[in-house]
Amino acid sequence: MPEQGGPPERVDIEVAVFDLLGTTVADNDVVQAAVKAAAGVRFDPVVFQRFRGASKREMLAALVGDAHADAAHAEFEVQLLRAAQRDVLQPFPDAKQCLRDVRLRGIRICLITGFSRTMRETILSHLGWDTLVDLALSPEDAGRGRPAPDLILTAALRLRANDVRAVAVVGDTTNDLLAAAAAGSGIRAAVLTGAHPEAALRAVPHTHVLNRVSDLVPAIDQWTA
Repeated sequence: MPEQGGPPERVDIEVAVFDLLGTTVADNDVVQAAVKAAAGVRFDPVVFQRFRGASKREMLAALVGDAHADAAHAEFEVQLLRAAQRDVLQPFPDAKQCLRDVRLRGIRICLITGFSRTMRETILSHLGWDTLVDLALSPEDAGRGRPAPDLILTAALRLRANDVRAVAVVGDTTNDLLAAAAAGSGIRAAVLTGAHPEAALRAVPHTHVLNRVSDLVPAIDQWTA
């Protein structure tokens, strides 16, 4: 047991929770373009950045108002689907091997996103990642989107983690890290390939700042070494 008041005991990682766009899949400004098209003149870059990593429906409600959010979200998904069909959404070169390397360590994998369940499944099918992960979750599967801890806690429960500290979370936004902290996960890793700059990521609770998603593998190996 750790000393009272000392750092929490580290436990072996059993579940790894990966964000989708910006972490394992390159964004290429696809989300911003789709949100702009859906929000029109009500697009606000400050609001957009604040809701990166959160539910896209919640983001659009903040931009256009709740009364118009469903229609705006529908248009957002139309735009995103077109981007997927044009092969704009491509995984980072190291992402697929990273997922494989994590699974080879006996760690179960969950992908989380702020997209709807339908759009998430479309993207995963397009990438051919259906068999690479054990679980994929959207806000509608768990309750609230990030920065609430619901997605991470749902992943821990469904993938039978024995302790929430046995969960590693990796994402490219402050909302990913805030959700990881709220859930109490062991590893809370920021990756520098997506939405938020390093300074913003370092300003919120984290355990690691990684250059790319594949850096999570040695971070896991060192966690309980």
